[in-house]
Amino acid sequence: MTKKLILSLSVCTYLSSNDSIIELNQISVTQTKQEEQNLTIANSISKKDKNEIDLDQATTQKELLNSLSGVRIEQTSSGIGHTTAIRMPNGTNGYYLFMQDGIAVQSSGFFNHNGLAYTSFENADNVEVLKGAGSALYGSDAVAATINVNSLEKPSKQLEREVKTTAGSFGFYSAKAEMSDTIDEKSAYRANVSYSTEDGYREHTSYDRVEANLRYDYKYNDENILKTIFNYTKTDAEQADSFSDYSYITDASKKASDKASFYTALNNTDIRREFDFARLSVDWANYSNDNLEIVLTPYIRFNENKYVATWEKNLPSNDTKIYTFGFLQRNTLDTNYGEVIFGFDTEYTDSSLVYNQDFTTINRKKTY
Repeated sequence: MTKKLILSLSVCTYLSSNDSIIELNQISVTQTKQEEQNLTIANSISKKDKNEIDLDQATTQKELLNSLSGVRIEQTSSGIGHTTAIRMPNGTNGYYLFMQDGIAVQSSGFFNHNGLAYTSFENADNVEVLKGAGSALYGSDAVAATINVNSLEKPSKQLEREVKTTAGSFGFYSAKAEMSDTIDEKSAYRANVSYSTEDGYREHTSYDRVEANLRYDYKYNDENILKTIFNYTKTDAEQADSFSDYSYITDASKKASDKASFYTALNNTDIRREFDFARLSVDWANYSNDNLEIVLTPYIRFNENKYVATWEKNLPSNDTKIYTFGFLQRNTLDTNYGEVIFGFDTEYTDSSLVYNQDFTTINRKKTY
């Protein structure tokens, strides 16, 4: 038997040149709604930048977020629906605050666990996750985590145009376009739009989705800056039910259901889920006082969630529409003792909910 002795030599080299050392201090805004280094924040916050998002080619919420430590998103049978697990078991309970560009995508008291479907996750510039209970800035909705999807970075100083197309398995296709420019010394804009479609990895899982975002910055003077953002998303997805084999349904086999009426229901009901979202917001930042920043943010928002309750035996269809007018007000005061943030938030929401039974089931008993 031959014995071998292996020696390993490690050499560490320190380069004193300033050009050779690069310090990476990640900046986030979700904690205080202002740019701040993560190292100075006494909270657990994770951020995913545009370069990483582009590398992952995220087309679903889980592809956007699951690479972050301690974050788990599961897609539901509609493809775009999802459940969330951040410092809580995976589920559908209202422990999370879903935001886009620093504003909640749904009203407090109207929580839907599919809330990330309203965001522009396919066009995200970056995403930030504040794990654990949120600060008073976000209220009681931010129990287990706050997820903020930022859809648009600052407008460019020169004309930028970009078009991307992606194709994949199961009939997936995506097209994206983005454009940005500075109009004059006071105004600039950035806009993006995308369309994606997929046949699905199994029957009844196809979807079509549109996202559009527009940002317009206007500098009235050195003390007053306006930022207007419009967000729009529309999703139309087939909604696979809980059966694992659709041949049972096609054959009207009783293996799929004890009631033959269920097969009739599937023929008469369009098993789909639709998510529609639109929001217009205006940020007015005032810097008249050197030590005080005042930000006023009025916004209007529309949410619609349509689906068929496949988990119910009578397959009722549901159409929920929510109209919201909101106003956010934040003041940031720098003092010798530290930074003080105060303000108030308010919303007015009008909601309608319609349930519809798409078919009639009559149980007849024979009597002799």
